[in-house]
This record gives sequence, C-alpha cells and structure tokens, in this order.
Amino acid sequence: MKEAYAELKTDLLDEVGMMDSRVIRPATDAKEYLQPIRKTIKKRENKRLDWERYTDKFNNANKKLKRSDRENAALVKAEEDLSRAADVGLLIPNYLKYG
Repeated sequence: MKEAYAELKTDLLDEVGMMDSRVIRPATDAKEYLQPIRKTIKKRENKRLDWERYTDKFNNANKKLKRSDRENAALVKAEEDLSRAADVGLLIPNYLKYG
C-alpha cells in the first residue's frame, strides 16, 4: 500500500512538474512580456488625452475675436502646449513600431 502510494505520489509530482513547464511558465513569461507593452499603450493614451485637452484649450482661446493681454498670453501658452503635445504624439507611434 505504501509503495503504491509513493509511486502514485511520484507520478503526480512528475505530472505537476510537466504542467508547470508546459503551461504555467509560458503563461507567466507571456504576462511579463506584455507588461511593458501595456505601459507604453497607457502612456500613449495619456498623451493623446493631453493633446485633445490642449487642442480644445487652443481652439477656445482662438475663437475669441477681442482678447485682453492676459488672454493673448493664455493663447500663446496654449499654442506652445499644443505644439509640444503634437511633437510627443508623433514620437510615440514610432516608439511603438521600432521599440
């Protein structure tokens, strides 16, 4: 009885080891490989949202026909922010393509 139990135990441990090497380890490796990609996608989404926000801010400031000096300064700042966001927005797709 003990011999049968010991033999069954070794067989089960071998099976568990094979499942670990064939199923679990590749799945955890894949998960680790996807982590930087998810991080990059999240950054890209944040940059896109920033670009949309700066675009809206610039368009709203640009619509006004009569602007005060303060509003003109805000328009210049919004234009600079939009330009910077557009530059970063162009770099990110290349980063995703070429690493």
